[in-house]
Amino acid sequence: MDGLLAGPIRIDRSYNEGIMASATTALMTVEEFRRLQDPPGVRLELHNGEVVKVGSPNYQHWKIQKRLAALFEGVFGTKGEAGTEFAFRPRPEYEVRVADVAWISQERAKTIDALDNLKGSPEIVGEVLSPSNTVSEMVQKRQLCFAAGCEEFWIVDPDGKFVEVFRANGTVAVYNRGERIPLGGAMVAVNEIF
Repeated sequence: MDGLLAGPIRIDRSYNEGIMASATTALMTVEEFRRLQDPPGVRLELHNGEVVKVGSPNYQHWKIQKRLAALFEGVFGTKGEAGTEFAFRPRPEYEVRVADVAWISQERAKTIDALDNLKGSPEIVGEVLSPSNTVSEMVQKRQLCFAAGCEEFWIVDPDGKFVEVFRANGTVAVYNRGERIPLGGAMVAVNEIF
């Protein structure tokens, strides 16, 4: 996404029609979070019990998301599902995050309640950097995803035209234009992402 537009905001639970700043210190649950409506042009996520506003992707960001999802689908075929703007619950009660791009196996997909989100992290999470993203934000999301079952965390840099792939086994590799990324027994060209 285009990153955080503002820091965490607290929710006044007595105001059910929208978001209102409040001094309350109680953590918001997923159930309470689901009753909120996204303000125009903004998407909400739940980070450790606090609501955070996240901007919408620009056209370049969205195109890269689509290409990456198509590459995942092409490599894995019917073994799983890939998509953009994938909501998931890395911690059961106080977290609802959205991956720019995600891939989940069919086994994991079968466990998702149609009216809920994946509990845990997708096996592969891809994040397309925006100017507003911070290093600490990406580190925190990567750590959260790995703690919740992620196998690979991809950071895609549209400006530098490279992909940094973090794997659950602790390895990290950077792939530049003209190089190929190993993925599910195949090799995908970085050029296909950009």
